[in-house]
Amino acid sequence: MGNGIEKKVFQLMVQVDGFELKVIAQQLRDQEWQLAVQNELGVNSVWLETFSDVDQAIDAGIMAIENEGAYAFCGVEGFEYLLN
Repeated sequence: MGNGIEKKVFQLMVQVDGFELKVIAQQLRDQEWQLAVQNELGVNSVWLETFSDVDQAIDAGIMAIENEGAYAFCGVEGFEYLLN
């Protein structure tokens, strides 16, 4: 990569309430990680804030799923075409 940092992506599959979600942490820069939670249809919920390390990002994703429930990440409003 141009900045000398090998970008990394870590993924964790989580099954909650019959839904399978993927918690994804992607390195943007040194000590800057982006978090997303992807549902079974491939729709991502992406955090605007970044995290200083991969563990913080993954933990925040798991905590959000626990606090908000899996269904909060599985709605299809605006993405109904993915059901076809």
